[in-house]
Amino acid sequence: MAGKDKKEEKVPLGIKMLGFAIPRNPEKDRIYTKVLTKTLMGSVIKKDDVYFAVPKDNVIRVDASLEHKNAFLPSKLIHHFIDAASHHAIAKYCGCRTKMDCSNHPKKYGCLLLGEGVVDGNNMLRHVSKEEAHQYAEEVRKNGLVHTIGRTFADTAVFRLPKGVGEYHKKFMIICNCCPCCCLARMYPYGSQSFRDILLRMPGVDVEINDNCVGCGTCVESGVCMFGAIRIENGRARRTEDCVACGRCAEVCPHGAVEITIDESAVGDAVKHLSSIVDVT
Repeated sequence: MAGKDKKEEKVPLGIKMLGFAIPRNPEKDRIYTKVLTKTLMGSVIKKDDVYFAVPKDNVIRVDASLEHKNAFLPSKLIHHFIDAASHHAIAKYCGCRTKMDCSNHPKKYGCLLLGEGVVDGNNMLRHVSKEEAHQYAEEVRKNGLVHTIGRTFADTAVFRLPKGVGEYHKKFMIICNCCPCCCLARMYPYGSQSFRDILLRMPGVDVEINDNCVGCGTCVESGVCMFGAIRIENGRARRTEDCVACGRCAEVCPHGAVEITIDESAVGDAVKHLSSIVDVT
């Protein structure tokens, strides 16, 4: 785990504004969290906005008999859009980790932004090449972070993209690199239903608890599921309807009791859905 970054630039205003709104303890501040997320839905999050949680490749069980089985791994979704994008930029800071003063992951691992919409973004962004974007995505996964990919109108406000209310909202995709200790997704279990509806399980991904489960509780410890979507009931782990298949529970389970599988069509289906709302070319 990495400690505080040795050298940090001045935190941009947009990050400070984002951090101000995020509750430090969404579970304790449930009423505020619900009111905040309901307000967000009516102002800076639009009805067709969506994010997919992207499980890590190492937790996916792919049929070994499949030819080109690596083509079905979730990370292919991330790298497909990096390849397709006309422009690439990286946020200099993660607003969530900056707000929480994270000591588990570097604050420098900000969001990866794709598409024409990032061309005139504010000074929170540094523009990179396609090759650098690919390397960056691999680097943050190695650091233990989980991708979510999609688009919300709120992101155009944070990065102060010009014409954010118009076409740029349709030409701007964001890949967040989330940690369970700080991420905005911590509000998910306590947010309004409309807020929870924008964060979805990647199509074609399924999660099952098998008979290896002994109810040890490792999967429900603090810092595992940022979505609060797994619990122990009657001596056995059980997923709730809030599960978006991020794969964190499968990664820490000492008994191999959490099985995550992916359909052959999963990556293609996710590409089709996201491409229908965002054009990154």
